[in-house]
Amino acid sequence: MSVNNNFFVYALLDPRTSCCDYSFGTLTHKIFYIGKGCGKRPYDHIRDSNKKNSPKNQKINSIIKQGCFPIVHLIKENLDENAAYELEKNVIKEIGLDNLTNQCSGGIGRCRESMIGQKNPMYGKSRPLVVAKMQKARAKTNRTDKLGKSLEERLGQQKASAAKAKMSTIRKGKTWEEYFGEEKAAEIRKQRKASRGTRHHSEETKKKMRATGVKPEVVRAKVEGILRARKAKFDKIAAELEPEIENLITKGFTKQEIYRRLKTRVSRFLFKKIAKPLLP
Repeated sequence: MSVNNNFFVYALLDPRTSCCDYSFGTLTHKIFYIGKGCGKRPYDHIRDSNKKNSPKNQKINSIIKQGCFPIVHLIKENLDENAAYELEKNVIKEIGLDNLTNQCSGGIGRCRESMIGQKNPMYGKSRPLVVAKMQKARAKTNRTDKLGKSLEERLGQQKASAAKAKMSTIRKGKTWEEYFGEEKAAEIRKQRKASRGTRHHSEETKKKMRATGVKPEVVRAKVEGILRARKAKFDKIAAELEPEIENLITKGFTKQEIYRRLKTRVSRFLFKKIAKPLLP
């Protein structure tokens, strides 16, 4: 089996510093990170420096802000992976973890033990970027200032109108079961039915209605008339569509296919109500 000798150990140098002596040679600048890899691994740190808030990335970003770039120096090339791990560990040990931005002492399986407690290079240090992000996230989730307020009060007239239009578009043509789910829809229907059965005008409302010449009995009669008209309309639509639906069912059409044929003549809610007793 062939051995992969494409690994190397590299160092990232801070171009703002002066030359420094190490056991493997004198370098033009001071090392701030030691790594092991192959291919374009050293340059991945520069590309990904904004993805994570770490001591290494903070150092890279501070160098870039001053118009410079970290310098890549290959300490040793043409190593197998185990040899590269071992050399990485030895170099980090020589320089000292406190003098680098590495978060672990290198080698295989060493990161976990070197990140615990005071061994963690970030132990006892504040991380302002992380704290600021956490505070911003908490502020977004704090909704106590929005309780009891209308959309207009919370968002303003223009944004509230846009939000209502968006919600209306999302819900258009959908039944409560499709929008809320079976359980929530059943709960809402139950609450509405209970409130309709026990809803009565208060004495104060009755007085206001009498003062304006509106009688509760007249209002109730109008509501009952509207409900009767709706029922009559439903019965008429049902009488027209039931034979057609039965015919399509006998021809083997599915519920969805039947609705697509009839959706210009009936809403989804009425279709379900008419078709439910007819479908097998």
